[in-house]
Amino acid sequence: SQTTRADVTIDRVASVGAISGKVTDLLGRGIANAVVDVLEGPRLPDFVRTDSTGRFTFDTMPSGRYTLEASANGYVNGRRTGVVVSARSTTNVTISLLRP
Repeated sequence: SQTTRADVTIDRVASVGAISGKVTDLLGRGIANAVVDVLEGPRLPDFVRTDSTGRFTFDTMPSGRYTLEASANGYVNGRRTGVVVSARSTTNVTISLLRP
C-alpha cells in the first residue's frame, strides 16, 4: 500500500489540536499584548501575543503535554504546566499574572 500526500495531510490534521486561553490580572481582567511562550512540548519554540482582551490561540499543536509562560510589562511572569492537547480538540487555559 502506498502513502499519498493526501494521506499524510489527513494524518497530521487528525493528530493536532489547539490551545486557546486568556492572560489575566488577579481581578480577571484581560492583559493586552502579553507574550505567551511554549516552553516545553512537542512544538517548540513558539509564541503568540494576546489581543486587546487578553485572549490568545495556538492552532495546529501536535497532541501532547505543554508548558506555557506568559509575560507582560509591569507583571511577574506566570506559568502553566501540564497543559494537555488532544487531537481535534481545543484546550482552554487561563494564566493569571501578578504585579511585582
